[in-house]
Amino acid sequence: MESTLEELKEALGDTILIDGIPMLLFLPHYSYKELEEYTIKVLNLFSPNLILGISDEISPPGDIEKVRFVSQIVESFRV
Repeated sequence: MESTLEELKEALGDTILIDGIPMLLFLPHYSYKELEEYTIKVLNLFSPNLILGISDEISPPGDIEKVRFVSQIVESFRV
């Protein structure tokens, strides 16, 4: 059974979340829109108790431009 981000937030409370974005979202078959929506949801739920990163690490077929894209989202995010 998978947990939702909301369930994770409830379980963690004010504990800091490290990572938060599944590596799978950086693969080519996931859209930038899906990555953006997920990233914003993580930021909204866990900021400021968040060290945002890619869970596991980006794999060779991952799109490095998506890492830059997430960086832009974070730069424009306001807590």
